[in-house]
Amino acid sequence: MILKRNMGNMVTLKYIPSLTIVVASFVNFWVPINITPARISLVVTSLLALITQQLQITSGLRTSYTVAINIWMNLCTTLVFLCLIETAIAIIWDQKKKVLKV
Repeated sequence: MILKRNMGNMVTLKYIPSLTIVVASFVNFWVPINITPARISLVVTSLLALITQQLQITSGLRTSYTVAINIWMNLCTTLVFLCLIETAIAIIWDQKKKVLKV
């Protein structure tokens, strides 16, 4: 007996959209530091979209153990959250640099 799993549906509906959200949050690194609203809104929107997607995925799973999609979504959320932390550090650093110039 040969068992075969079709991963096409899972890849197109879950993995690719979450990867796209993470890549979109990395655009934040190319936005200049002095454009604070754009940087913050980009990362926060990415984080909220990823959390919403994660809730939709986990509500459809009926398992009591960790599966690959849980690890993937947690990794994506961690990357976007670290991008948010980097944004906060960059903004604080830029503000302190401006204060020292005055």
